[in-house]
Amino acid sequence: IKLSIFDPKSLHSVPASSIGQSTPSSQPVASSTPEGASTTPSYSRQYKPLSDEALKKVGLDDKAIERFRKYDPLIVAASQKYGIDANTARAVVFNESRFRPEAAAFNKRLNLPGGKGLFQFTGGTGKEYGLDTAADRFDPVKSTDAGARLLRDLLKKKKGNFAEAIKGYVDPADVGPYTNKVTKDYQKFSAAQDQANIDQYSIFDTFNDTVADLSKTLKGMQEKQKKEPVIKSDISNAAKMAF
Repeated sequence: IKLSIFDPKSLHSVPASSIGQSTPSSQPVASSTPEGASTTPSYSRQYKPLSDEALKKVGLDDKAIERFRKYDPLIVAASQKYGIDANTARAVVFNESRFRPEAAAFNKRLNLPGGKGLFQFTGGTGKEYGLDTAADRFDPVKSTDAGARLLRDLLKKKKGNFAEAIKGYVDPADVGPYTNKVTKDYQKFSAAQDQANIDQYSIFDTFNDTVADLSKTLKGMQEKQKKEPVIKSDISNAAKMAF
């Protein structure tokens, strides 16, 4: 199972193994996603808003949806900054903290304080990514930037292998169940995002295309009218037919 790293400079997905290599901008690059996840159209990188109904299908309750609305813009911005799919970060945050920046865990196995914040950074890993204090790890802006950067590094290290990258994010004792859950939630977020983008594209972009075509048609008829008489009702009929 491999996951592509998104190149924010284009609308194409670039496989992690091709980072640093040039890709002709005119040629789309095939991307691979976890089995069962839907293929994301190029315009999906715009991340159109997800409906409450879609988020509930992912597994969020009303409170979680409120938190998602507040912090998702940070997650999307950081994901685009570091060239990863925001749905990956969403799935991780959902499983780590349920989008609660104040979340704090305790590692019962080690009898030590656990992760903190949206991405549940521990002290050691947090310091590697510029989160030097507990306050930094609780800070949604700082931790989201660090979290997206960590996921990018894991994906690059594992050459785009989604499952292997996620394994590197969690305590070894929880690898199996955690990886399966994050993968399934990634698929759910991706499907919801794809549908939201398609819905938005169908309603607004198709309407804009229709208006543009109508304007072009009317302009052509007006130019033709200057050269030879045209019954005014023809233009009116053309407008009616376009709609």
